[in-house]
Amino acid sequence: MFLNDTPLIKAFNDEKGVGLPTAIFVILIMSVVAIVVARFSLSSSESFSRSYLSAQAFYAAEAAIHINLAELERTGGGEINCISPVNFVSTGLVGCESTVTCQDQSAMSLNFTELTSVGQCGVGVDASFRTLRVQFRR
Repeated sequence: MFLNDTPLIKAFNDEKGVGLPTAIFVILIMSVVAIVVARFSLSSSESFSRSYLSAQAFYAAEAAIHINLAELERTGGGEINCISPVNFVSTGLVGCESTVTCQDQSAMSLNFTELTSVGQCGVGVDASFRTLRVQFRR
């Protein structure tokens, strides 16, 4: 008597063609999971890139304001000459630029100056802009 003659083995031998559809189903499910993971990874990468450029633009705008405040202090607070545009060559802000506008204003017999800096990093659709405004009494 051979092992193949047992009733259990005969029952399994009658079930033909189940392995291929099962394998195709498993491969299909794994492909869908791989596509979903790839999409989440791509969206996360794009989000990080935008956040990084936005932070760089903020720091570029802030640095341009500090440069202009230092220049104003160096000249003794006399006439305002905005340093604009400010192009950055330091490691963290390479490719960024800031445009600064300076305005003397007065309200209720108080004189103050307003500096507005627009920082830009990136180009095209990936460009990020941040605006900072500082007012101080003179």
